[in-house]
Amino acid sequence: MTQFTAHGQFDIRCQGQWLYTSMLGIWNREATQSYAIDVQNSAQDIYTKPWLRIVDLEHFEGGGQEVTDELVKLQSWAKQHNCIYVIFILPQRLVEFMLSTADEVYRPFEIVQSFEQAENLAKQIIPQNKITTQSGS
Repeated sequence: MTQFTAHGQFDIRCQGQWLYTSMLGIWNREATQSYAIDVQNSAQDIYTKPWLRIVDLEHFEGGGQEVTDELVKLQSWAKQHNCIYVIFILPQRLVEFMLSTADEVYRPFEIVQSFEQAENLAKQIIPQNKITTQSGS
């Protein structure tokens, strides 16, 4: 099997029981696997209690089916580890299609238009407190 260089960028921050991620560019399997590992590592301090994901997709351009498959695996892992909700910020049409193909695994989720809307919704679901940051390429 040929190994490719990861392409796609992300940023990860924890804020209390919220895990905020920003995904940028076109992704391949390798970037998605790196992202999944970093999300899992970042969630270790919070997944003993209910938590939620805020996923900023404003600048995410998607990827092939292998990217969707890896993201579905990640969300399945998150649900098994007490993730109770996902809030998506501004997915593009292609990303909305990717979400629709995996609708079941992401439920319950909400699509919002801004970080402020995401934050307001998250506050209704789980109050927050501290912030930590991790970035990946």
